[in-house]
Amino acid sequence: MIVGGFDTKKVILIIVCERPTIQYDTNFVSKLFGLDFIRINVMRMTNRIEALYIIILVVTFISGQSLKGLHVSGNRILNDANQQVRLIGVNRAGAEYMCVLGYGIFDGPTDQGSLDAIKSWGFNTIRIPLNEDCWLNINGIKPEFAGDNYKYAIKNFVDLITNNGMAVILDLHWTANGGKQAKEQAPMPNLDHSLAFWNNCAGFFKDYSNVIFDAFNEPFPGKGCSDCSDDRLWQCWREGGNDCFQFGLDYPAAGMNQIVNAIRSGGAGNIIMLGGLAWSNALTGWLKFRPSDNNLAASWHSYNFNFMIDEDKWNQYIGPTASQVPVIVGELGPKLVVTTTILIGCSCG
Repeated sequence: MIVGGFDTKKVILIIVCERPTIQYDTNFVSKLFGLDFIRINVMRMTNRIEALYIIILVVTFISGQSLKGLHVSGNRILNDANQQVRLIGVNRAGAEYMCVLGYGIFDGPTDQGSLDAIKSWGFNTIRIPLNEDCWLNINGIKPEFAGDNYKYAIKNFVDLITNNGMAVILDLHWTANGGKQAKEQAPMPNLDHSLAFWNNCAGFFKDYSNVIFDAFNEPFPGKGCSDCSDDRLWQCWREGGNDCFQFGLDYPAAGMNQIVNAIRSGGAGNIIMLGGLAWSNALTGWLKFRPSDNNLAASWHSYNFNFMIDEDKWNQYIGPTASQVPVIVGELGPKLVVTTTILIGCSCG
């Protein structure tokens, strides 16, 4: 099937739970992505950390395009043939928390079989959240899960994904300043470790043209601002340092400008995603305060408990950014509590 000039296919996924889940508003994703689908259910529990995963039922996906040479042109992402590409993917959680908790590096399989399943659902991109302590081998992480052991485990997974013709988003997810272990999300990256992480990670993957760097999962200095129109917050977002202390940070923050410079000084020209404020839900000042760089995309997260949850707000607050740069939706979904799931998948042509 051809949709808008793209080769596409449809995938049907059915979820059956022990008890009914809350169904997401179907208009939410269809208007956000222009997808054809029935409904969304979310669920997943691990025995260590609660996590939420989105399953889209009956979705139209793009397939068959080269994802090498990814670069930004205006508000589009193009490949090495200067064809527009659309990234449709999943978050593969685990590498941000398993190592710091002492359990391993990944939570679940990262082999060809797991990729075959993900590809069979029509996805072409995998987002991998990372932990700066484990990458840098600092703050008492078990050596078998840190440093080169961690880096090459990530590299091997990235190699497998990209050799399957897919793209990868590497996301700095868990951070901590000083001697504290990175066991949770922080409001901003830190000067102590985050720049060193990105400089080294960028050098590691600078030759991977189908790898995108997600600079910092969810900035939230000042926490839950609604439209986040205060320029002082965006100044903190861009510059870090003293500009952030007024918003409750108790450590020197690294701003997005410094993160971009750390990546570029590592020799990497890859696309960099920059999440906005309020846990990457607000992009109000993104265009005004974005660092000077010609290969940036905005990262946007949207859940049904966020401020930006309806079409009017998307048009007012997200649309202006999307008209000038690519907006990549790194996470979306509802807030649910579920216990068990059975997944049945079927692909149709």
